[in-house]
Amino acid sequence: MGRDTKKNRGPGDSPNSGASGRSDGKSGKSYLSRGKKDSEASHRLPRVEREIREIVGRHLISGFRGDLSGIASVTRVIVSGDLRQAKILVTLMTYGQESKIDKKADIKELQRHAYEFQEEVSRLLKMRQTPRLTFLYDEGYEHAMKVENILRELDQAKVASGASVADSVANGDANSTVAADSEDSSESQ
Repeated sequence: MGRDTKKNRGPGDSPNSGASGRSDGKSGKSYLSRGKKDSEASHRLPRVEREIREIVGRHLISGFRGDLSGIASVTRVIVSGDLRQAKILVTLMTYGQESKIDKKADIKELQRHAYEFQEEVSRLLKMRQTPRLTFLYDEGYEHAMKVENILRELDQAKVASGASVADSVANGDANSTVAADSEDSSESQ
C-alpha cells in the first residue's frame, strides 16, 4: 500500500503536491518561486529598452547609410510587454542654422532602413525573438525646447526690468518678487 501509483491518487493529488506546496493538482514550482520570476520580468523590459536604445544609437552614428536632412538622436524606446514590438522615438537636429529638417521624410528614411537596425539588435541581443522596430518622431523634445525658450524669454524680461527670476529664487524671495510685480502692474492700470 505504500506504493504511489495513479490508481491510488485522488483527482487533486499529484506525485509532487507535497514537495511543491501546491494542492491544486498541478506539479511544478511553488507559488513562492513565482515572485522571483515576476521580479526578473519587471526588470527585463527596461533593460531591453535601454539595450535597444544604445544599439540603435550606435548604429545611427557608425553604421547607418541612409540620407537624413539632419542629425538623428534616439530619445526613448518603448517595448511592448510581449517584446514583439519596439517604438523608437527620435529627435532630429539641423547641421547648421540655414538647413531645414524634413521630419516626415527623415522618419520614412529611418523606417525604410529599419531592417538594418533590427539585424543589428538581433545580432547583439540574444533574444528568442527580435522586436519589430518602428520609428517615430519625438514631439516631447520639441515641446520641452519651446517651454525652455519661453522661460528664457521671461528671465530676460526680468533682467531687463531689474531682477532675474534665478536671483529671486536663490534669495528665497520668489513670492515677494511675484507680489512686487503684481503691485507694479496694478499701479500702472
